[in-house]
Amino acid sequence: METWPLLSVVTFAPLIGALLILVMVRGDREATDRNARWLALWASLATFLISLLIWINFDTGTADFQYVEQVAWFKFPGGYTLNYHMGVDGISMMFVLLSTALTPICILCSWAVTKRVREFMAAFLVLETFMVGTFCALDLVTFYVFFEGVLLPMFLMDFGVVIVGFYRPLLPILAADVFHVGPGALGVLFAAPAVGSVLGSSTLLLLGEVKRKGVLFLVSVLMSAASLALLGVSSWYWMALLAAGALGYTDSLSVVVRTTLTQTLAPDRLRGRAASYSNSFAILGNALGSMEAGFVAGAIGAGGTLLLGGAVAAGVVVAGGLKWRDVWRYRSEGSP
Repeated sequence: METWPLLSVVTFAPLIGALLILVMVRGDREATDRNARWLALWASLATFLISLLIWINFDTGTADFQYVEQVAWFKFPGGYTLNYHMGVDGISMMFVLLSTALTPICILCSWAVTKRVREFMAAFLVLETFMVGTFCALDLVTFYVFFEGVLLPMFLMDFGVVIVGFYRPLLPILAADVFHVGPGALGVLFAAPAVGSVLGSSTLLLLGEVKRKGVLFLVSVLMSAASLALLGVSSWYWMALLAAGALGYTDSLSVVVRTTLTQTLAPDRLRGRAASYSNSFAILGNALGSMEAGFVAGAIGAGGTLLLGGAVAAGVVVAGGLKWRDVWRYRSEGSP
């Protein structure tokens, strides 16, 4: 039985049901709502029945992971391999069964929902995929995809904003061609983001616990995009100093939120590797951002590059916030 990818079937069967609801369920509102409810219920029941095979064929005489599935996705220099790695032990197996058993019950309890029923039922099945995948994932990246619908979108948005909004290589061009200042003033311009970063960290210290960390992240990145555009249109040196300081200020806010969520949401055994992935996103984003800034500045100038980067970054944040609503809805545990 272990030669059959049972965990993948149980994990992704609800997702297939969600896609069928969104793609195939059409017609007048009453028929659409009725079909969405029944399709979600049957998909969740089928998933539960298949998951029983995990329990029936589970070997209680060993503590090893069972039903292990491992496929190499990508090999990095140095020998590390990014894997799709799934498996269950005695504890996680029971949580998988609990998730698949509760989902049809929850769908029945939500039968009276009348607003956006199709989307509601599809979202329920997607949630089941995330829950089951959380208990089956044995690889860091696989775990992240299933465990936290907040971290991965947040990393991707931050990564995209860094690529289009990396401004430091353009500061010497602005100092020489726009503001006509010397090396001393350029040094102050380079130092302005650090001053802003200190002020941002101090702001967080004064605020204390921020419950809506997802909102804070999105607002800070959106403010960073606006500051980038302001730097691009600055005609005066003092305005550029304010924009550069604002960039450091907003960047410190987003970095603190990203780092905090990485450390608090990752399990103990994966926390070090989680921090590594976070740093990798930041380092790679800066490198690609420097290259992008050079190419684009050669075509439209430093100011145009910053203005364009600010507009694209704002679009990335708005689109990402609408696409991954779990980010701006995220609250810390214990918040009202």
